[in-house]
Amino acid sequence: KTGERFFPNKERGETDGLEVLATVPSPAGVHEKERLGISYYASAVDMEAATVARIARAQELPFLAIKAISDAADFELPDMEQFTTSDGQFREAAFGLYLAGHPSLWKRVATLAKSSKLAAAHLQSAMQEHLSQHRKQRP
Repeated sequence: KTGERFFPNKERGETDGLEVLATVPSPAGVHEKERLGISYYASAVDMEAATVARIARAQELPFLAIKAISDAADFELPDMEQFTTSDGQFREAAFGLYLAGHPSLWKRVATLAKSSKLAAAHLQSAMQEHLSQHRKQRP
């Protein structure tokens, strides 16, 4: 929305494996993910990285986003915006009650839950690897 761009600190050698990440204010559907991919050459879409990068830049701190993807580009997320509070918290109980009355969503939500668990494991592994490399680089 703002057109801001954030780049890694190339002097520190933090460019290996980097890809373009587009940040949007709300969950993106399949068509929006495709549009962002084409428009910005984005490999992924998230909702948080730009805000964290903006704060880091304002404080003159280094920033690197390590993301794990739980929903593929062709996966249409169920509409969950109505279950999110104004401060970004997800109301699980309200969503669970809604889901109980909508069996057509069960398969998609189960797929998302499985993908989220796998993504969390990949994120943990990537973070451990990054921290290990960072510790080796310290003087």
